[in-house]
Amino acid sequence: MHQATESAASDVSTDALLHLAASAAVLTSTLMFPKFLELPQELRLIIWDLAIRGQPYLALDGKLKHYLDDTVEIREHVQTRDNPERPSFLPPICSVSRGTMEEGVAVLIEGSKFMVASIQDNTFLRAFLNAAPGRLQLCRNLSFDYFSRFPSGYEKNADLELAAACSGLRTIKLTFHYEPITLLVAKGAYEDGLTRQPCSAESLFTKFRLNRLLACDMLKTIILEHTSYHSAAGVEALEALGDLMSQQFAMTDRSQKVNIHYARQITRRFRY
Repeated sequence: MHQATESAASDVSTDALLHLAASAAVLTSTLMFPKFLELPQELRLIIWDLAIRGQPYLALDGKLKHYLDDTVEIREHVQTRDNPERPSFLPPICSVSRGTMEEGVAVLIEGSKFMVASIQDNTFLRAFLNAAPGRLQLCRNLSFDYFSRFPSGYEKNADLELAAACSGLRTIKLTFHYEPITLLVAKGAYEDGLTRQPCSAESLFTKFRLNRLLACDMLKTIILEHTSYHSAAGVEALEALGDLMSQQFAMTDRSQKVNIHYARQITRRFRY
């Protein structure tokens, strides 16, 4: 059984390498034709997207992924001490020409979802986005999988500061463990045990510094995700919080309409 598993993993790696080799040859010839730089930038960006989207690559954890289709999990790159200025999640074709590299990087940033799971991830992604002018404005989709880990006593929430810096942000996902958004209270007489009640939407809005999101004037979608054990109180808390956030955006000078979606994550992919 062990040998069969190893063989299957080897086949996946071999297939991925073959795909990468074939893709590299095709993409290089596509972007290196003499007149490429004479094309309008809008057309060049379309070509970059067609060249990158869906192309397979081996992630640092050995899994086969596809550019622009699969989430870029920053945690993998932090754990391996990757270089944030030239991280390994950049497609190899971005290195074909120094003169056009930033166009390829721009397409990758604009089309990718970046998942941040710690303050180290946050620092790494910010360093990558600050490595060249204009990158922060291109980021469209951020996912904060441990958002409710935000410690008390801090004036600023680093995740939301990053989100606010990404002025072109369209979608954000905030994941909450049920414990920080509920209260454990006595149910009836003390001997009857304890039960959980939802924290008020106002207290959660203040606790997590969610007013900072109001600076994201291009934001269209907020996903509030509930994780760990199913908790009716946790679900209620997030629904009330979502209603409040929608109201807060509607009250801005621009009367911004934001779609609130709710999701459920059963398992965790990372541990601290």
